Amino acid sequence: MAFPQVVDPASPAGSDSPALGDDQIRAVKQLIVDLFGLPTTPTNITAAIMDVAADGTIVVPGLVRLGTIVDQKAILDGTATWNDAVDTFKAILVNITDTASAAASLLIDLQVGGVSKFAVDKTGKVTAGIVPLARMQRTEVIGSNAGSVTLLGTVTIIQTIDLGTINAGDRILVEGWARSAKGGTAGETLISIQKSSGSATIVFTNANSATPFLLTNVKNIASQIDYFSISGFIRVTVSGTLVLGLFGQSTGSDSTIVANEGAIYALVLNNA
Repeated sequence: MAFPQVVDPASPAGSDSPALGDDQIRAVKQLIVDLFGLPTTPTNITAAIMDVAADGTIVVPGLVRLGTIVDQKAILDGTATWNDAVDTFKAILVNITDTASAAASLLIDLQVGGVSKFAVDKTGKVTAGIVPLARMQRTEVIGSNAGSVTLLGTVTIIQTIDLGTINAGDRILVEGWARSAKGGTAGETLISIQKSSGSATIVFTNANSATPFLLTNVKNIASQIDYFSISGFIRVTVSGTLVLGLFGQSTGSDSTIVANEGAIYALVLNNA
């Protein structure tokens, strides 16, 4: 059925006699105009405001515009009562088929004066104002040695943690702790955090200088127990996988770290 060129609530301009029904026709037209906000003569109607499928699905191709308002009124204002414990309800559901789109495409973009204040991109990354919430979101990984570890004259792994895939621009806060018992000959025990494996490229930043690892060391006397604490930031320069490790080395007598007394922790602040 073709659209009428115009809707004229004043026609047909015949008798208001109930027998003819002209008044009822005009009243129905006015009702439609008032309910749906349709333009009236002389403005033409050029497209449907919505489509209704056989299953009751409503498709609204246009935009919701309130224009200038002077009283409190929400653009979207809905209510519902969820009352079935076995159902998983959804207040809002939008399912996008991303056949092709720009990398910066957004699932939602709330703006004030044309400036984005809250946005979710198609990867699920959230930005509020100018601050990416991803930087507030965190991925935490911690691990400790399950068994006793003996530190020798060569660098030895105490414990590793797998951070999975990280992205260029990510920042990682790392901390390591250890308690070691020195043998009968005095020497030096060194504890460090280093990249154990992975394809990502990282830079350790310690005391404002870029280093290939974070290091702490203690000069032991014989048969002494020492405690180590080390921390710093890692900057990711090339995306990829990353496994970090807490390493140790001992000169003089070997040093022993008993089970669960060597630990490494990482907090990943995702790139915006």
